[in-house]
Amino acid sequence: MSKAVTLSPPQKWQIFNEATVALAQAQTADDILQITARNLNRLGFHTLAGHLSDDQTHFIIRFVSVGHTPDPFFSQLVERLAPLTNYSVSLPPDKIYQTVVHSKTITSTTVKALLEVLGPIGQEILRALPPLPHPSPTALLLPIHMKETVCCVLCVAAEHLTDDDIPTITAFTNLASTILDKLTLLQHTEEQKKNAETLQKVSNIVNSSLDLDTVLSLILEQLAKVISYDSAAILLERDNFLKLEAGVGFDRDEPVLDIKVPADTNILYQELKRTKKPIVINNVRADPRYVVWAGASPVRSWIGVPLLWKDQIIGQISIDSFTEDAFTEADGQLAFVFAQHVATAIQNAKLFDQSVQTTRELRALLESARDVTSTLDTEQVIRLTAERVKELMQARRVTVYLQSAGSGDLTPVVDLDDTSDQLPAASILQIARQA
Repeated sequence: MSKAVTLSPPQKWQIFNEATVALAQAQTADDILQITARNLNRLGFHTLAGHLSDDQTHFIIRFVSVGHTPDPFFSQLVERLAPLTNYSVSLPPDKIYQTVVHSKTITSTTVKALLEVLGPIGQEILRALPPLPHPSPTALLLPIHMKETVCCVLCVAAEHLTDDDIPTITAFTNLASTILDKLTLLQHTEEQKKNAETLQKVSNIVNSSLDLDTVLSLILEQLAKVISYDSAAILLERDNFLKLEAGVGFDRDEPVLDIKVPADTNILYQELKRTKKPIVINNVRADPRYVVWAGASPVRSWIGVPLLWKDQIIGQISIDSFTEDAFTEADGQLAFVFAQHVATAIQNAKLFDQSVQTTRELRALLESARDVTSTLDTEQVIRLTAERVKELMQARRVTVYLQSAGSGDLTPVVDLDDTSDQLPAASILQIARQA
């Protein structure tokens, strides 16, 4: 067998330089894998590239390609592996895979050993292929890492690999790691910028309106720009019940919109109250703390965030996804920042309501004082005062009694009644006497 790489050093480095230019335009980790693999193909290597799962126990195939002038074995091998895009392979706990994943070290194995990792599918491919060359062709496992964490692995094989090929292949994977690091940093910076802009909009929303319903709905809309969810709700604690005050992602006729949940028996809410920290659950069916409310049955992932005002919990934000493993701890922390804006909006609305009420009271007192000084007719003064009280307290009925100086008897002089109930005069008189 001849060596796979037959190009001269200047030709190799020309391909490397072209790959560098292409990688500079990469937008995703998949782009980096494809560009790296295809340029190694130009050097005559056959490649299989993929991602590692977050816990680094599975390898997900993303790209398979064959180099130039392949022999029939590799040509058919790649053809049979190509449909396995997104196929997840459980990595065996042997030294080879632990070395490449945890030690970030280039590791040598064989093409046959790689196929055996695929389990029954790999065995089926082996039986369908032409006989393996003997000895089995060498394959290299190369880590592509982001900072100190291996997140992708590139498998490189050829009819005959030599030690002279390793510097070239390693240069490509090192370049891929560098580009992935920069891309991730750029994406993180852009994400942080987007989050900051969204939070500024939320702050503007909180300060632009005192209509609580409008503010809460707009905050949930902004939340969707930084955390992908299917539904979200803001619930406030009132009289030891959690009541939904604003929601996004629910149909108008869903029962969840009118739900009231006892606060003291809600395990997750009590945990929020105790810890004052977000809770992220990525499989609600496996978590006994989570109780399915009416209309919430499709939920699979959930974030609960406490609404805090002066270190006291006044409610929570619930964020739902219909997909398992939809949220990260970072999502929970970001939602926690939103929650503080919600708490501020609620407090602003309360202060505004109190201000309005105080203004109404002062106006009523002023108008009552004017009424008293505008006439000497006692009965008219009493009626005008009763009208002010009725308006101020939004009462449906106001009755004024005068007590005689001698007998102490109570006599009704004004009765402003908007009710349809006919309350007996004796009952009203009894209430007046108690007062």
